[in-house]
Parts: sequence; C-alpha cells; structure tokens
Amino acid sequence: MPQSHVEPERLTVLRVEELWSPSSLGAQDVVIQRDRIVAVLPDASGLLRLFGGPQPRELQAARAIPGLIDLHMHLLGGGDGDGLLGRMPEMSASALFADGVTTVATLLGVDTRFKTLAGLLNKAEGEAAAGLTCFAYTGGMGAEPPSILGDHVSDVALFARVIGAKAAIADPLYDTQVIALEALATQMRQARALTGKPSILHLHVGRGYEGLEPLFRLCDRTGLPPGQAAPTHVNRAAAVSPAFRQGLDWARQGGVIDFTCCLGPQDGSPVGMDPVRAVLEALDAGIPSDRLTLSSDAGVAVPDGSGGFRQVSGGVLMRDVRRLIAAGLSCETALALVTCNPAARLGISGRKGRIAAGFDADIVCLDDSGVVTQVLAGGVVRFTRTCDDMTPE
Repeated sequence: MPQSHVEPERLTVLRVEELWSPSSLGAQDVVIQRDRIVAVLPDASGLLRLFGGPQPRELQAARAIPGLIDLHMHLLGGGDGDGLLGRMPEMSASALFADGVTTVATLLGVDTRFKTLAGLLNKAEGEAAAGLTCFAYTGGMGAEPPSILGDHVSDVALFARVIGAKAAIADPLYDTQVIALEALATQMRQARALTGKPSILHLHVGRGYEGLEPLFRLCDRTGLPPGQAAPTHVNRAAAVSPAFRQGLDWARQGGVIDFTCCLGPQDGSPVGMDPVRAVLEALDAGIPSDRLTLSSDAGVAVPDGSGGFRQVSGGVLMRDVRRLIAAGLSCETALALVTCNPAARLGISGRKGRIAAGFDADIVCLDDSGVVTQVLAGGVVRFTRTCDDMTPE
C-alpha cells in the first residue's frame, strides 16, 4: 500500500531585539509552530536545524510583549445608558488587534433588554473566527441578571466561552437585588465545583455610596471565596464612592481588584480616579501587584469634549501601560496588569499572558517608540502597521 507523503511543517521565527515576557529577557528568538510557542532562545539556529523541514518564516521586531488581555469590554458596543446618541457600534477583532489586544472577556452593559446574551455569544463566535480569543460572562446589570439557558450554572457548564457571570452593586439604577445576587454567588460556587472553570462573579461597582460593602456582606452570607469575586470600576473618585479604599481592603483579604482605564479625568469622567494614580497608590499601600488588573471597558461612550460622545477603544490599555512606565513603574509590573494578571483571573495562565514555550503565540511587536507594528494571535499575523496608520497621537 503506498504511503502518503506529509510535508514538514514550516515554522515561524520571530527575532526580537528586546523581549518582555513580561519579564525582560533581552534579545531572543521566538520559535512558533502552528498556534503555539515551542521555544524562546537567545539563538534558535541549532533548534531549527534539528527540526529540519522548509526554511522557517522569519519576522523581526525591535521589541515584543505578550498579547494584551482585556478582562472587561463590550463587543456589542456600549453607551446604552447615555441615551440614543450615546449608543456605540459593535467592536471588531481587527480594531482590537491594532491596539495590541488578543484576548477579551466580553459582557452586556446597561442594556439587557434589546441586547441579549445569545447575541453576545454569537458576536464572540464571529470575532473568534477572525482570530480573537473571546470569553464571555453570562448575567448582566439589573435586578435579576439574565441567563441563556434559564440558570447560570448551565450557562457556564454548557458554553465553552462562558467563564462566569456579571452582576451590579452600588448602582442606584442597575443594582442586582440582594436575593438574586446571593443566588448568583451560590450558582457560581456550584458551577466551579461542577466544571472546574473559574466561574467568576464579575461585579460592576457603581458610584453608589456603599461602594464594595455589598460584596463584603455577600461573601459573609454565602461563603463565596474572595478569589472568585472580581469587582471592577474600583477606581471611583473618593468624592462619590469609598470603593477605592474598600478595594484595598478587599485585596488585602486575597481578592483581585480591577481598575478601569477610561474611568477618570483622562477620558472626561468626573466620577473616576485616574487608573494610573490608582495603581500607584495601591502599590504604595502594600497591595501585591498580582492582585491588580487593568481593563478598558472598550466599546462604551465617553464625552468627546464637544457635547457629544466618542467610543472607548482597546488602545486605552496600551496607553495606560505607557503612562505607568512614564510614572516610574517597572515595565514588567506595568505589563503584568494587562497580561499575566488577567490571565490568572480568567483561569488561562497556563497558555496566555506570557511569551514562553508551550504558550499560545499571541505576541505584540513594537518599534523603539513603543508603537504597535505587528500583532500575532494564534501564531498568525493579524495586524501589520502601514505608513497610512502612522498618525500622530
């Protein structure tokens, strides 16, 4: 019987002058096979000879960092609480790649009536087909968080992309009822036991005067471990909410707190604290850096300075990483907030958030100025900056 001939695989080698994994590794060759990194070496020539096969595809980069992971963003667009003119369009994988984002956790915002969880999952499937790694939260804001299948345990168990549930606290308009919130917390504990998935209770923290107090009460009443609840928008201005100070206490108890990049004066929000200041103050207060994350809230509307609105892009993540480094934070610590820290939060730290052997080949290439020049997601070049893209910031 004739034997079939199988062509040897063609590898990709990314030669980087300065690699941040997110720790600094200097000049490295990153060897990629299909969608995975197989080696990170100062010189991969010997390994490539062992592999044999066709001449590897070669890429060059001045700098490289892991693909950014956005814990909280709106693929369906947001701004629904800002009236009809504030409703923002859907987001695309191509736009996120251009901002260096390769993995997202998406959710519903204020609107859980005209936007649905089924529509959200369908959108996530479409963007995943374009190469973006997409996770989603069931639930949403409002008195009783919606589900897809009738209960949130089933949503987590039966949909691979669903890694937890969203609810709201300290929000006068969209608070989740106490009974519903306690039931949701219990369901997430059950979902984790049944599936082994993170089953995160992802909490929108509004501008209400209670701040994180409902979260502390919830854990006392239900036994929900601090590591399973994830409050976001914790960088509320002290004048409107005690959430930031309470968030430090939450982190001291073992929880993780998420700061929202567009919630602050940088993006015209009078109720937010600059996320850069929030990170620096948290670290100064002795909070371990691995208990902090940054997310974009991309897709929502913020004031455009002319009486209208503009849409927040995924680019605020890279912007605030640069601002943190400019403020004196180490590159490694700043990058961890948007790479390995959120990967741990989402339960994907064995394959995302680092440039290392065995990890997914999600890599952002930068020039000497820190501008994104090329993005690989799943080992495929998804974005390459051209001269037409080089607009002044």
